[in-house]
Amino acid sequence: IPATQSLHINYVSSHVHPSQLSLLDLNGKLIMQKQIECNIETEINVSEVPTGIYVLQLTNNYETMIKKIIISQE
Repeated sequence: IPATQSLHINYVSSHVHPSQLSLLDLNGKLIMQKQIECNIETEINVSEVPTGIYVLQLTNNYETMIKKIIISQE
């Protein structure tokens, strides 16, 4: 299901450290970056992000997670 207005990120980890969340387009251009805390649901506003396929990257001192997401403003 494509995201339209917001993404809800629930990052669960045994490591209690802040993580850097990055939203990149498929060319690697940084669209948005935000620091989030683990084990707490975070809402990311994507209402101004154009329709397309993006890469959501979550990085901390222990791991990097990458997910492909679809944003649709139609």
